Amino acid sequence: MNSKFLFRFGSLGRGEGQLQSPSGVAVTPDGNIVVSDMINNRMQVFSIKGEFQRAFPEDESLHHPSGVAVDTDGRVIVVDRGNARIVIYDSKGNHVTSFGSLGNGRGQFNCPSHVAINSKGHIIVSDFGNDRIQVFSSTGSYMFRFGRSGRGDGEFNWPTGVGVNSRDEVIVSDSFNHRIQIFRADGSYLSQFGSEGSREGEFKRPEGVAVAHQGSIVVADWGNDRIQVF
Repeated sequence: MNSKFLFRFGSLGRGEGQLQSPSGVAVTPDGNIVVSDMINNRMQVFSIKGEFQRAFPEDESLHHPSGVAVDTDGRVIVVDRGNARIVIYDSKGNHVTSFGSLGNGRGQFNCPSHVAINSKGHIIVSDFGNDRIQVFSSTGSYMFRFGRSGRGDGEFNWPTGVGVNSRDEVIVSDSFNHRIQIFRADGSYLSQFGSEGSREGEFKRPEGVAVAHQGSIVVADWGNDRIQVF
């Protein structure tokens, strides 16, 4: 596949369409682009051509939003990192519900990072300060969690990026273990790949992860300043 640069949009600032440390991006069912504008504590929506559409919320209730995902109904699910919670908005940016608080209990978070949605609408959150992944229903009810601190199979050292493939398997960037881990939909460990280094297939603090339609796993290899595709 050959790719070419099309266009860019955004600039440093606080005005409409301006950004400070954008940290998450997702595409809505109707083709708009939703961006987590972290330092400006807001979400911004752009057309597929990069034209500013709107910003939300109006009440400045977000604090350092990071990961974002959009479900099949167009709802925007935001990781409100600074408030240790998940916030759900409808397709127009109106608040629907929020859940989570600071802590290490069920449904609590310590610096949540990224979010993904599976085919059943379940909300999957990387809770990297607690070295675990938590799974919630589409309405925010706690379902289960998996992972713990460590270096063994199914253990984490700062899990960050999270993605889901067509089989609802969960792909996690296990950042400080310098690897990618794959889990079944029920959270049971399946496999892993990668180790610390700079050669092909090695990582230094992998961060974001995404799954292409054909199943390829795309990893932001943060410490090596590159993207790797598997």
